[in-house]
Amino acid sequence: MNPKHVIAAFALLLALTPAASADETAPFLNSKLELRYRVSLQVPFARGHYQPRVTFALVGQSGAFFTSPRIVTIPGEGYVFVDQSGEGLELARDLLVSVSRGGTGHWAVLVENSYLDLVQVTAQAAVVAWDGWDSKGTHYRFEDLTGTGQEYLLRRVTDVSDNRTEYQYALVAGTAGTVAKLDSISYNFYDPANPDATGPVPTNSTSLASWIKFYYDAFGRIFGVDGWSMSASGSWMIHGYRIAWSSSSSSPTDPVSFTELTQGSARSLQTTFEYTGGLISAVQTPRGARYAFSRDPSNTSRISSITVSGPGLQTATTTYWYDPPWRTFSQDSVTRIVK
Repeated sequence: MNPKHVIAAFALLLALTPAASADETAPFLNSKLELRYRVSLQVPFARGHYQPRVTFALVGQSGAFFTSPRIVTIPGEGYVFVDQSGEGLELARDLLVSVSRGGTGHWAVLVENSYLDLVQVTAQAAVVAWDGWDSKGTHYRFEDLTGTGQEYLLRRVTDVSDNRTEYQYALVAGTAGTVAKLDSISYNFYDPANPDATGPVPTNSTSLASWIKFYYDAFGRIFGVDGWSMSASGSWMIHGYRIAWSSSSSSPTDPVSFTELTQGSARSLQTTFEYTGGLISAVQTPRGARYAFSRDPSNTSRISSITVSGPGLQTATTTYWYDPPWRTFSQDSVTRIVK
């Protein structure tokens, strides 16, 4: 079989195979007894050594989206590599330091968990971008899109096989200056009639491309995320997500609901967030589990227990509770433990 046909068939399989439902974690408390909850959005599969990811998270009481690492300039610290570390939903901030790797001009995070070699791209004595390479040889480009030198956003990723992922941003004027908002992530560029589409400069018009589109409301909050693939008959939405935010001006980042639309609107899975006295009190998941939060009467900002109930559970199960000093436990078959 012609190798080009093999690649085309594989790309078509990736483009047309829907992923499973969003990967959802149960609400939990981190080591500081702060509430965390995560939904990993299902997006089109990517070829090669780099898979884009989008995560919706509840961090404390605020909803947030995590999409990619970035490099920021922090006064008094220098350059800092910022990423969302995954399971704990903590924002990792790693100081970048100059290192000697095959010559001068190379940078790395101070404490490395994985290999990433960074080099500054300068113009007229100003840093305009960073190039990075991981242990697989995948190339990352971070660019200063607003011209302030304060934030370098991930712009593209290219692996050793020239599979390329593009991050597109919209520049929006705000009260604090120009802000770059992620507009789309596009990848899987391949057209059997145009093999050059897999090269360094792909186009979005190739028939098997995939992309992730982000939608914002008038307040700059993401209210929709769609994952699309391009088939021979046209574009096809694999998964879509919609989030409703609080209408209160005092709590604009409080999420009200998070809805997954599979293949357009054929199936709808919704997570709802409940509040009491302005504080989050429960999360109701689409699978039927309800997580209710009790708070410390002497300090209502602290959650004292998380109780899960719903179909399939014989009784309400307390998964976390408070007993000074703060401790965290996990239980499967008890309603309460007193120590």
